[in-house]
Amino acid sequence: MTKKDLITLISQESNLSKKESYLAIEAVMKTITYELIKENTVTLLGFRYFSTKYRPARQGNPPQTGKYLLIPATNAVVLTG
Repeated sequence: MTKKDLITLISQESNLSKKESYLAIEAVMKTITYELIKENTVTLLGFRYFSTKYRPARQGNPPQTGKYLLIPATNAVVLTG
C-alpha cells in the first residue's frame, strides 16, 4: 500500500476530503518522527511500538570493492510488539 492508497482509504472511511486526509496523515507522521528523534517510544494500541535502538559503529565489507569501510553509529527506528 502506498501513501496515496492510504490517503484514499482514510478519505473514504472518514468522510474527509483527500486533502484533509493527507494533512491528518502528515500530522501523525511528523508527530511520530518528532517523538522518535527525542528517543521516546510511540505506542499505537492494537498495532505496534515504535522506538529507537542505538547501533554502534561497525566495519563493513562491500563485495563490489572488497575494501573495508567504517559504518558510523546511528539510531535506528525499530518496530516491536
